[in-house]
Amino acid sequence: MSSPLSPLGVELPVLAAPMAGGPSTPALVAAAARAGGLGFLAAGYKTVDQLAGQIAEVRAQAVPFGVNLFVPNPVPVDRAAFARYAAALQPIMDARAKYQADQVLFCPEGQVQETGAANFLLLREGELMTRSLDSSFLHGVTRDSLLTMGRDMGYTVTEKKFDVLEMLDWVRTGEAALAGTAAVLAGVGTLIYGGIEHRVGTGHVGNVTKALRAKLVAVQRGESPDAHGWLERV
Repeated sequence: MSSPLSPLGVELPVLAAPMAGGPSTPALVAAAARAGGLGFLAAGYKTVDQLAGQIAEVRAQAVPFGVNLFVPNPVPVDRAAFARYAAALQPIMDARAKYQADQVLFCPEGQVQETGAANFLLLREGELMTRSLDSSFLHGVTRDSLLTMGRDMGYTVTEKKFDVLEMLDWVRTGEAALAGTAAVLAGVGTLIYGGIEHRVGTGHVGNVTKALRAKLVAVQRGESPDAHGWLERV
């Protein structure tokens, strides 16, 4: 069975794709290609000349590669929100060390927000809820896609501010999940608050989470119609 990468001569479905401003070098990209995968240059925060030089260096290796292009948002930064985010970094490291948590959910002033790596959603039969957008956290493409798919499935989608206690009340019988590019939608089994573990629903990935994830993945793979024009053939 061929894959979309087969015409490029890529043998393995492995993408060495850093965040747009993350670590990547022409040598690393070439090594990924020679191993059978597809390497990407990180183009974030580079000048045109710097990026052109790296592209030329990889092209000289005669291997397939991509460029992870990132254009920073010109919207002014909310300095207060940035300060809160920076101040949270050490507590995040402390919490991970103490509780062996996979993710730390930001809740500035008691208001549920995101984990930094993913958007946070609450789900139950016929209903989705997530924090309303503002300038203090990621406006995730996957988040937007999932909310759109939820509306298509007839769910009531609510975007609003909600606090930790409301979240804990929801997960007694409902579901919680993290939305992001890699995981698409990953179920949350346990929340830790005030040193106490709170089981989310049954403690396993819920049926609503599974159904919503499956519906979006089917569109991504071309197995279901793309009703919103999200896919672009290249």
